[in-house]
This record gives sequence, structure tokens and C-alpha cells, in this order.
Amino acid sequence: MSSSRLMRLEAVKRRFRTPSGGSLAILSGVDLELQVGEIVAITGESGVGKSTLLNLCGLLDSPTDGRIELAGRDAGTLTPAERAGLRSEFIGFVFQFHHLLGEFNALENVMMPAMIRGKLTVVERARAMELLRGVGVADRADHSPATLSGGERQRVALARAMMNRPSLVLADEPTGNLDTATAASVQSLLLDTVRNEGRSMVLVTHDRELAGRADRHLVLSGGRLESAALFGERGVQSNPGV
Repeated sequence: MSSSRLMRLEAVKRRFRTPSGGSLAILSGVDLELQVGEIVAITGESGVGKSTLLNLCGLLDSPTDGRIELAGRDAGTLTPAERAGLRSEFIGFVFQFHHLLGEFNALENVMMPAMIRGKLTVVERARAMELLRGVGVADRADHSPATLSGGERQRVALARAMMNRPSLVLADEPTGNLDTATAASVQSLLLDTVRNEGRSMVLVTHDRELAGRADRHLVLSGGRLESAALFGERGVQSNPGV
């Protein structure tokens, strides 16, 4: 593995069986190399496979063809338990819908990744509180998700994603369910937190302005990733011969 490369996808394809027994190709040969500390944004029309691609990056799904390498390990050679361990150690997730657990308060939700790994210590509890302070909701630590605003819930979800010090953060439309003003605040917080902690991130978003703040902006179209520079303002591929 390159000393600065965290993840690589080579000719990754993903097909799904249709109810009629046929095959539907969603990804037709995705290549992606992500460097340590790099933020890559992916945009594209609805239904083109952005979330499918993110699930593959997060080792939540396996490609039909192709190769995925994370932290120097070929995911295709790992057992389900090894994949789960690699995912727990290296990856943090931020979703459009926060997926906080209602029976736990904000602090406990942030600590959940440490609980799952059996590393719930005084040090980890202190880190969870520090993360809540960092995202501006430390005063809500003992509140249940039901009593938090949408923006506060997403801030807690961001803190939870950073709990295990992941090398890679995967964010799927992380502000798509928020109003414009709250979304702008959470977007800045997300980018700042990832950069300040020196993490890498793959960010799926419909927000082209947010995508423009990443280190690279790619567009998923026709089952492949292309530089956003090849696409027009509406996401339509331009003709390089014109």
C-alpha cells in the first residue's frame, strides 16, 4: 500500500437481481483512490448508485466484481468477522437520518462505538464529552434524542462517528434532512471536524456548493466516477470535442 493511500477501489461493479430474474447493473466499473487526510465529495442524479457505492466503501456490501482495499487489506479476502472488525476500527458513518438510539441519551449514543468494541473506560467517556463540546452540544449530553432538534441530533451523530478515531468517515447526505441555515452550520462543522482530526472522508451529497468545498469533487454517472470538471452545472456531461 502507498504510504499515503487509505482506500482504493479498482473496477468495482455492483449488479442486483431483478424480480424477473434478470440483472440490473448499478455500478459498471468504479475506480477511486483516497489519500490519507483527503476529502472527496460525490454527486450525481438520484438513483445512480451513490449510496450503493458508499455501502461498498464502508464494507457493508460486497462488489459483484472488482477489488476494494482499505488500510492495505483486500476486503474480498476477509471473513465477515474480519470485515466487521476492520469496519469498526477504521470507519465512522454519518447518515442523512441520524439513527440515534432513543433509549440512550446523547452522551451514551456518542459512546456507543466504544461500547460495541468493549472499550468503555473513563478515558473514552471523557473523549465522548470532548466530542460533544466540539460539536457544540455538551449541554445536551444527558438529553434523549427525542428532546433534541434536528441539527442537534445530527451534531451528536457526527460526534458518534468520530468516537473511535476512524481513519475514514463516510457521510451520506448528512445535512439533507435539515433546513438551509442548520444545514450550513452542520456542513461547516463536519468539514472542520474531519480536517482538524486529520481524517479522510467520502461525502455523498446533492449539494454542489458543499461538494465544491471538498478536496476533490467527483460525479457518479453511467455507473462510473468522473471529475466534476467534465460536467456542466446541471450535472450533464460536457462534450470535450466542442
